[in-house]
Amino acid sequence: MAAPPSPAQIASALETRVVGQKEAVREISVALSKKLAGLRVGNVLLIGSSGSGKTTLMRAVEDLLAANPALARSIRNRFPYLDPLNHLQLELLKRHRAGDGDERVKRGIHLSINGLAAGLRNSG
Repeated sequence: MAAPPSPAQIASALETRVVGQKEAVREISVALSKKLAGLRVGNVLLIGSSGSGKTTLMRAVEDLLAANPALARSIRNRFPYLDPLNHLQLELLKRHRAGDGDERVKRGIHLSINGLAAGLRNSG
């Protein structure tokens, strides 16, 4: 059995498609390398405004995982459920940072964080 790719090899492959997201590419590369090596990996949560490259990065990861269909399917199946919750969370954070002190906004932020964490935990 061949050794899994190193984080540097994964990052190099991802950086051909993902521009300007070095930190995100690095974190994904380390987590993916560990997962492919059979090590336990925590969740990686991508948070960013629309157009920041989250989808582009995950599609690049999917393409990279073409040789590992089970892992690629796991990532693909999570995205439609977690992405809308991420958008809600971003809107609530924007309101909070703009000075909206409404307790419902704070509660919504906490619930969205817990929802994303539970979704990642329960989906593989």
